[in-house]
Amino acid sequence: ACLVLLQYADDLFVCETIALHPLVLSMGQSLLQNGLFQRGKVSFLNLSGKYNFGDLTISGDLQTGLSFGIKDTDDHWLRGLRFHDDIDPAPTIGATVGVDDAMTPATSLYLSGSFLRVFNSRGETREVNTEDGTSPGWQRNAAGANLQSMSIYFQLNATF
Repeated sequence: ACLVLLQYADDLFVCETIALHPLVLSMGQSLLQNGLFQRGKVSFLNLSGKYNFGDLTISGDLQTGLSFGIKDTDDHWLRGLRFHDDIDPAPTIGATVGVDDAMTPATSLYLSGSFLRVFNSRGETREVNTEDGTSPGWQRNAAGANLQSMSIYFQLNATF
């Protein structure tokens, strides 16, 4: 299971349980909202460690990197407009801490928490009239993006 706690209600993020390095973000304001498609990639340098205390294992990762390729297409159907955003690269940090407890020889419990932050970055926006295809061109610094999320993951393993 994956629980994502967003800091702001307007943050754009959909959680998919994947490794944080390299991370490919799938973002959208709502799974039900039509006309909005956002995407971006984050590449990390990763430092990780693990220590065993008998049946208990503690692990941790620190990541730092750069988000790039964040693009957005937003259709405003009622207004007959389509907006294309191209966001500049932004610094990114992340951290994960996990605990794995072998409770019995056949059962183990894994719990981890993660934090991810993509710092604010600006970009260009191009507005297109969907009825006649006209566009005033790209507008500098008309778009912006950032992301901050925390997640908690737990897993119970049993062998038979």
